[in-house]
Amino acid sequence: MQFNIWNPFIVDPTHVTFDVTPRGIALLKSGTSSFVSACLRACGLHSQAVKQWNVIAVRQAYYSDYSDSDDWRARWDLGWVMDVTLDQQIAVRNTYRPFPYMTDETDGSSSEPGEPSLLVSPALIVGGFKDTKSVDQAVQDAVHTWSREYRPGGGVTTRIHRYDDGFLHIRILVDEAQFPEQLEALDVLTRRLRESGGVTEWRMLIAGRHSES
Repeated sequence: MQFNIWNPFIVDPTHVTFDVTPRGIALLKSGTSSFVSACLRACGLHSQAVKQWNVIAVRQAYYSDYSDSDDWRARWDLGWVMDVTLDQQIAVRNTYRPFPYMTDETDGSSSEPGEPSLLVSPALIVGGFKDTKSVDQAVQDAVHTWSREYRPGGGVTTRIHRYDDGFLHIRILVDEAQFPEQLEALDVLTRRLRESGGVTEWRMLIAGRHSES
């Protein structure tokens, strides 16, 4: 297998988003129609015609297998956020699954050897919560306070993905972060999500440490 596909979410009947991480040395660049279709099939979204897609390369810690590493590049590993528009509407439940889907499809647009440095890149921070009415405002307040304190180089976008089985993901995308200079600031924001009751590493879910907020 070449890639992990995480947390597909149907934003609306023709719009699907998901995260991708490498399982080895395979890399994703801009994607191809066949690669995007393979990702959708792996997630159980079969026979959907892909109209267009967008790929954002990020650094992220939520899916990292090396959260305790001394190497910041391992802790804040490479990943991609994909937004896909379909030609046809779909009606599938957004059921949360902590484990990744997988595909052995490669991205035909990625031919450059070596992992990109991403020393200045978007940073994705994810917090998993049990769905409660108080979570939205608490997290929005935490992000607003953090943005005011640390003034990141780019903007900060927060999305909330509510799954049908009572789980939600708070997804915070810092448009432009400098690595490793802003690692401490990003770690502060991650810690504040945990203090709000969120799970900030996917392996914490597997270990049974799901938030009870």
